[in-house]
Amino acid sequence: MRKKIKLVFILGGIMVGMLFTTVIALQLALEVTDNLHVMGVTRLDNGNTLLCYSKTSFIAKYQKGLIENRSQPILLGEHAVIEVTPQGQIVWSFSDVVFPHEAIKIPNGNIWIADTINDRMIEVNPQTNQIEWEWNPHDVNWTEINPEWDENSWYMNPTPWDWSHLNDVDYKKYNSSFEACLISLRNFDTIVEINYTAEIAAGQGNWGNASNIVWLYGERDNYTLLNHQHNPDYLDSGNIVVSDSENARLLELDYSSGTPLSPYKQIVWSYSGGLRWPRDINEVDGGQAFIVTDSLNGRIFKVTRAKQIIWQFTYDLISPYETKILDNGNILIGNAFNGMAMEITPFGASAIVTWSYGIPAAKAMQYYIYSYLIGCCVGIIVILKLLFEKKFLSYWMIPSIVGIILCVLLMCFYTVTTSATIIFFRDLTHALGIDV
Repeated sequence: MRKKIKLVFILGGIMVGMLFTTVIALQLALEVTDNLHVMGVTRLDNGNTLLCYSKTSFIAKYQKGLIENRSQPILLGEHAVIEVTPQGQIVWSFSDVVFPHEAIKIPNGNIWIADTINDRMIEVNPQTNQIEWEWNPHDVNWTEINPEWDENSWYMNPTPWDWSHLNDVDYKKYNSSFEACLISLRNFDTIVEINYTAEIAAGQGNWGNASNIVWLYGERDNYTLLNHQHNPDYLDSGNIVVSDSENARLLELDYSSGTPLSPYKQIVWSYSGGLRWPRDINEVDGGQAFIVTDSLNGRIFKVTRAKQIIWQFTYDLISPYETKILDNGNILIGNAFNGMAMEITPFGASAIVTWSYGIPAAKAMQYYIYSYLIGCCVGIIVILKLLFEKKFLSYWMIPSIVGIILCVLLMCFYTVTTSATIIFFRDLTHALGIDV
């Protein structure tokens, strides 16, 4: 009988220890990984880096729908576009944004920002932090673009927030004629090109004129064209490349095909080999290859026009958002869910990290959990030693401590390399249907 009681105490102690450890680990994971969710990244001529971030806690609220219905406020410090030095010092910031996805510097020295949840593209003077131009799809009479986009269509029925999910902007100068910007409206399944020169000439109060939309591709809910796309870019050839994310493919569009304001254009190249929610593509090697951001596969890879993968990089990536090709051949990465901006140098069949900014969420969680659990173990020993007799301790406390240690060892085994944790996070975001 005594042996059975002793066995119950031992097994119960181990279970209590493991349960306690698991609860603490989950709670701590939620608390300490509220770091930066890094989206757009841009290397400036002065060597500094522009990056767009939101706090991870906001992403959770966004997925629950709490932001759209305004049941929770936007908090100060949750979002910003910042400029950081190679040493990690913040030398400029702009925070009048919600979930910014892209920021680029244009020739006049100002910064274009895709202010995603606010459904606008803004031009900010970094010297004054004043908005000098704004393009907002709410201002456009979309029926002038396409008569079928009437008062009953999505285009003419805006919602207060995140109606278009404007998630990207790119710049181009057409010789001496005019400057343009290419804008991605994810929830419209549409990309549009704006005559920036005409917008500036029109002056405030006349921004968003439908006549200044000079080219487009895609149409809301016509998923044969686009389905919740990301990061359209101008190619040197004049064509447009875009990540057709929910269709799991990459497209190169013939810019000159069809009529400028028709939703239809000719696809001259595509790639869909094993992609899971691709969100960026950039040309390299004179247009003979591309650098692809394959978000839910947690990888950056180089693929040729012949569709041969040359190399791929996965280390420390959790749902990466975009890349920028640097003048030295390195690649800048916005590492989204792992809370970092990274610079990598291609090396053989992979690449090596040469610079980073931010705290990796997966590693931060491990370090905090292990440190916290060590403190908990010590605390439990001290408290039980004060409260209970030694005989009881031998039956209850020691097995509990064994349970805690066993759970920690299991965690260590699972996360002995960060890649296992990264795969867990990556698959978790996919299982939760996270689409940001």
